[in-house]
Amino acid sequence: MEKRLVNFRLSVELINKLEELSRQTGKNKTELIEEAIKCLIETHSQTDKQIQLLEEQNKQLMNVLKGFQIALQSKDELLEEKDKRIQELKEIVELLKQNQSQEKKKSFWKFWK
Repeated sequence: MEKRLVNFRLSVELINKLEELSRQTGKNKTELIEEAIKCLIETHSQTDKQIQLLEEQNKQLMNVLKGFQIALQSKDELLEEKDKRIQELKEIVELLKQNQSQEKKKSFWKFWK
C-alpha cells in the first residue's frame, strides 16, 4: 500500500502519551496512529450500522404501537357501547319493577284484570 507523508499538530500531552505507548508496545508512532485511525473508522462504521438498525427497530415499534392504539380505541368503543346497553337494561329493569309494584298494589278483587 502506498504511503504519503502527512503533517499535523498534536498537543504535547498527546505526543508524550504516544511516545510512551510506542515504547511499551515496540511499535513506531506511525503504526500506532494508523491503528488508532483504523479503529476510529471501524467504530464510526459500526455506529452508523447500529443507528440504522435502531431506526428500523424504532419504525417497527411505532407500527406495533399504532396497532395497539387502534386495538385500544376499538376496545374503548366496545366498552362504551356495553355501558350504554347496561344502562338501557337497568332502566328497563327499573320500569319492570315499577310495573310489578303497581300490580301488587291492586286490590285483591282486581288481580285478574
